[in-house]
Amino acid sequence: MLIIIAIIFTSSSSCVAQQVSDIQTVVPIRIPDTVMFAGERIPLEDEDIKERLDRELISIVYGHAYTMLLLKRSGKWRKPLEDSLTKYGIHKDFFYLAIAESSLEPMIKSNRDALGTWQFLEETGKQFGLIVNDNIDERQDPLKSCVAATKYFNQAYKKFGTWAAVAASYNRGMAGLEKAMDNQGTRNYYDLFLNAETSRYVLRIAALKMVLENPKKYGYCIEEYEYYDTFEFDEIKITENIESVPEWAKKHGMTYKEFRLYNPAIAINDNEYNFVVPKGGYVFRVKKK
Repeated sequence: MLIIIAIIFTSSSSCVAQQVSDIQTVVPIRIPDTVMFAGERIPLEDEDIKERLDRELISIVYGHAYTMLLLKRSGKWRKPLEDSLTKYGIHKDFFYLAIAESSLEPMIKSNRDALGTWQFLEETGKQFGLIVNDNIDERQDPLKSCVAATKYFNQAYKKFGTWAAVAASYNRGMAGLEKAMDNQGTRNYYDLFLNAETSRYVLRIAALKMVLENPKKYGYCIEEYEYYDTFEFDEIKITENIESVPEWAKKHGMTYKEFRLYNPAIAINDNEYNFVVPKGGYVFRVKKK
């Protein structure tokens, strides 16, 4: 009986040892001496700033499924969005602001009704040049709404003078950030005491940049061919109303589903499938030949 007990104990101990050896080793994330956002140095000598960056890095590095999806999805949108940003004079690091806003999901909607990759409210989207009507909602188009976002960024930079403050204002609003600056007597984002979300915001963008630009450094073994394909397309301008968009898509070598994926701004009534062309015509995207 004693022998049987000894065998059972030995077997159990071995199982426990095996379970312990299978547990993932979790280590702190090393923060570099210098971290930049949009060409500006983040003041890591401020222990509060360093701690906030550390929090965001830990959250991103150890959020494995979420971060791997971001990595793969970034392959689809990095080039077109970075090209659009730089075309309009905005640092390409603002690509990571879009990731912080929406995880690069074109049709995601917030509980405050902000919509799309760049999370525009309807009135704000219209203010910065987006079409929003019964047939079209360009907040859902990553590229068109990116152009609108660059208009916002350039306007905010004229007001605040630093890209960190520009990014923070995108989260809090220009008026809200300026009020905080006036009340606290500083124009430096990193010296402001703000609500939790805006306090984390710029540091989260910086942390996303650090991990997504150097994934293997942070334990993500992804090869170039494993990223999603870059979003590429041809364009066709239409000037007349379309009675059946599925038929139009078919004539241009696409299924209706493909058409909607290439043209996420098109908000068609799924009971009618017609499209009313706005004054001056509209450009549809089709599969690149």
